[in-house]
Amino acid sequence: MIPVKRREAIVREMTGVRQTTLDLLAKVPDEWFRTRVHGFYSPVGWHFGHVGRTEEYWTRQRLQGRPPVDPALDFLYTDRPDNPKDDRVAVLEKSEVAAYLEKTRAAALDALDGPDLAGGELAANGYAWEFAVAHECQHQETIREMLALLHRARGTVDPYAPSAEFPPPRPKWIFTKAGEFPMGSEAPEAYDNERPVHD
Repeated sequence: MIPVKRREAIVREMTGVRQTTLDLLAKVPDEWFRTRVHGFYSPVGWHFGHVGRTEEYWTRQRLQGRPPVDPALDFLYTDRPDNPKDDRVAVLEKSEVAAYLEKTRAAALDALDGPDLAGGELAANGYAWEFAVAHECQHQETIREMLALLHRARGTVDPYAPSAEFPPPRPKWIFTKAGEFPMGSEAPEAYDNERPVHD
């Protein structure tokens, strides 16, 4: 079992990240929900469902071998070659996506208390849930990028654009001496392109 304090920290982090996702969802105009900004991207609305599907997949299906909470939506919101991006325009309405996010979140939190979390890399210290949080943050960035492009193309006001009230962050420079240094990480949460540590 995951220690109580660690579990509470995971839940807090997931809750905070999800609020940002729901704020984004509320700001997407209905008529943009099924829009593909570019051939590289799935429709805007697909990314919201994909966040929930991925969270539930890693914490519940993959980790504990349980079936998806909704097999049809599990397929719709998965990123697979047999689910091409052109087919992903048949996404749920915004309110239905919000309900799906709630359902998959409940399943992910339920899995936190699962009896079979004794070992393995996915379960260790809540790694699967940390991965889900990082993945959700990545898709928040993607959604923001798509919305910015849509607002620019249509000449409409972007509610997230930097302004006097919300100035952009100032870059912080970090100086280091020239020479050889170790780069990378062997931490469990490191991505494959961050491994191994190398000079």
